[in-house]
Amino acid sequence: MEEEYEGYLEEIKTSKINSAMLLNITLNELLKDFFRHFRAGKFLSANSDLDCRWIIIGGEKDLTKENYKKYILDYYKIEKDLSEAGTLQDGISIKGFAPPTQETLKKFAKQKKVLLEKASFLQMLQNILGLGKAYGDDASDYMD
Repeated sequence: MEEEYEGYLEEIKTSKINSAMLLNITLNELLKDFFRHFRAGKFLSANSDLDCRWIIIGGEKDLTKENYKKYILDYYKIEKDLSEAGTLQDGISIKGFAPPTQETLKKFAKQKKVLLEKASFLQMLQNILGLGKAYGDDASDYMD
């Protein structure tokens, strides 16, 4: 019986689970959450969705040191702009039937703009790294 298992532990094992597929599913779910929160004006939650996407995208091995420094600086600039736009909230707070103040509306508009910039940046980076859209080329058509 020992002979059957001889060398078994010395074999190299690889996972049968394609982690790229799981990452893409997770990125897609986070993007769907972002869209839902963003449309509802839940900017704090929408920003958290984008931060989760950054954790996945920003940790990709295909980012060279030079590229990573550039992208991280771009990301931090967006984060700085977002922090300067005021405290994020999940909706506009109003008292009674009073309409929101102009200051509150301006803050929300600026936050919306920066969140769109952040979402676009992450989507662009995801595509650059090949984690997004699949672009066809002539070489892949040879089997069709």
